Amino acid sequence: MADDSDQILFHAYVRNRCESSFSELVHRHVDFVHSTALRIVRDPNLAEDVTQRVFLALAQHAAKLQGRASLTGWLHETARNLAINTVRSEKRRRQREQEAAAMNPLDSNDSDTLWEQIAPRLDEALAQLSAIERDVILWRYFERRTAEQIGGRLGLTAEAAQKRVARALERLRGILAARGLTAPTASLAALLSAQALHSAPVGLAASAITTASAAAVLPAASTLQILMASTKVKIGLAAVAAASITTPLVLQHQTNSRLRDEIARLRIELATPPPAQASDTSELERLRAEHEELLRLRGQVTQLRQQLARQPKAPTKVISGGRDKPAADDLAFESENAKTLLAKAPGIPMIPAKEFRNAGYDTPLASLHTMNWAAVNRDTNVMRHVIGLEPEARTRADELFAQMPEAIRQKYGSVDALLVDWRMNLADPPEAFRVLSQREDGPDTATLTVQFQYPNMRVRENELSFYHDQDGVWRQVMPSQVMDKLPYIISGQTQSTASGK
Repeated sequence: MADDSDQILFHAYVRNRCESSFSELVHRHVDFVHSTALRIVRDPNLAEDVTQRVFLALAQHAAKLQGRASLTGWLHETARNLAINTVRSEKRRRQREQEAAAMNPLDSNDSDTLWEQIAPRLDEALAQLSAIERDVILWRYFERRTAEQIGGRLGLTAEAAQKRVARALERLRGILAARGLTAPTASLAALLSAQALHSAPVGLAASAITTASAAAVLPAASTLQILMASTKVKIGLAAVAAASITTPLVLQHQTNSRLRDEIARLRIELATPPPAQASDTSELERLRAEHEELLRLRGQVTQLRQQLARQPKAPTKVISGGRDKPAADDLAFESENAKTLLAKAPGIPMIPAKEFRNAGYDTPLASLHTMNWAAVNRDTNVMRHVIGLEPEARTRADELFAQMPEAIRQKYGSVDALLVDWRMNLADPPEAFRVLSQREDGPDTATLTVQFQYPNMRVRENELSFYHDQDGVWRQVMPSQVMDKLPYIISGQTQSTASGK
């Protein structure tokens, strides 16, 4: 199971409450979460409490988080927020330590002293990076991913991924330097490699799993009497109750110390897994089989659409321009329009959907290939990387998103996720495309003239604008006019499709 992706494990836990999948997720990330908490709270016992609360939150909010392509960023942000709240509640000396650190010059030759000064402010600095900058730093130094592995996640070469990490590290160094924490980039990289990740205390992962599992059991039981009939569940209920009581954290910490002894005894009792639980291998094979079946059904739907499009339709009447007009005229118009557009450049062939590929984001043309590949393969994570908003559209989108109901904002998390969902679910992907021309409008902007072919042999020609962002990614620009449709996207009143269709 150690080679399975986080997404497969998380999906197995959300869908079937597969406790072994959740346990594997905890064991994969417990060192990273504990290290983050320890850097902020600076107390081993409090860091253990924060770590358990992070994984308890992961279990409680699992359904909302299953659409994420990576849990690493969410775990870091949650650990950081809980740790900061713990420090404030305990009225510890963090503020005085930060002020003292800002007043004292750092000796870059003393790595221990340098890390003691940087560690309390590292996570605050990471929070100020962009999402992609923070992710590559966390993947490289906190999850120990190689440049090849990072490139695979982003659709980049190993060399491009390494450059992305270097730029993010330089940005992090600049943020720390603005707070008086100066260190060469090479020294900062060495410190992160050596100090950013430490092994969590023995048994902490098991404690977190037990606490989160007990919390997940509560809503599924039918009556409280049935739950209380089991001594094991009583211990789980005590752990959940202690974690949820809103008392001062000092008292909570004392309670948790006693509960850890009870949980240790519980782990011994639960050492043998229940015989009725399905094996991890069977569960993963079942998920893969379901995914293959879904792809097969999608292919059948596409074939049926094409067959339906070729069938003759009974002539019906529609009102157009004040006179009756046969609906067959629409098909004739689409056919003539397709012939006209395709005749522009007969020597440039259409690229069919089966040849779409994830070509990365290094050029506008590569991003266009990747965007079409993401649309056909329903890959929301890749689509989110390849589209962007104009500054005017970004401002308007943020204003509209802030005015939306709380349920909508919690569902999507950001206006970018909302737009990707719209792009993926309300727009049929193209069956083929070709690029007629490319125009460089500036060093970081370009325009492609593209023809798309859709079901029923419809052909549309559009000019797509791309811009080169600070991370070296070429993104397709979503213009400000798209924002006028945003309220209709939410209300479900719109039946329009994406631009170019």
